[in-house]
Amino acid sequence: MKLILRHDQRLTNRTGVTLLELMLVLVLLIVVAGLAMPIFTGMARAARLRNGADQIRAAMAQARVRAITSGQIFALRYDLNAGTYTTSPYSQFIDANEASSEAQLVTESRSLPEGVRFFAGNSVTDNRSTLAAREEQAAEEPAVLFYPDGTTSTAELQINNEEGSALVIALRGMTGTSIVSDVQSQSQDQSLQSYAPGSN
Repeated sequence: MKLILRHDQRLTNRTGVTLLELMLVLVLLIVVAGLAMPIFTGMARAARLRNGADQIRAAMAQARVRAITSGQIFALRYDLNAGTYTTSPYSQFIDANEASSEAQLVTESRSLPEGVRFFAGNSVTDNRSTLAAREEQAAEEPAVLFYPDGTTSTAELQINNEEGSALVIALRGMTGTSIVSDVQSQSQDQSLQSYAPGSN
């Protein structure tokens, strides 16, 4: 009889798990990971979109400072439906005597983060930008202008990602400050569509 009790005690004191329990935990982990994956992917895409807006704001601030320090008009040109932009002196007829440093007159090309592109843009035309455009005579890409007195073109740029989320970067002409909207889907914000190419 003592032999049987020892055998029962060994069965009740087991410390391992069965194959069925292990499989059940693995299935549960796979289901939870499958549910969480779209959330993390969406967060990563929104973060890339915000990073792109931060890059554009930094390029705008840098172009404004370069315009002030060099005494020349600078432009931020962007390629619609792509993720590239450049900052450069706007006029091809730069007076070398007025420029404070040749290094400040270099064209800088950059790209937005992967999956982020320019979708639309709108820049208010004033007398100065019209005059500058006549001097330039070759504005193949839309441009936001930065003047030596610290003012800029009043402009709005929209960037979006592959899932349809969008941001608008608004630039105030008088102060040169920029504001970024919240991330939203294009279907939620109808005002973004008013700046789409060909809608004017």
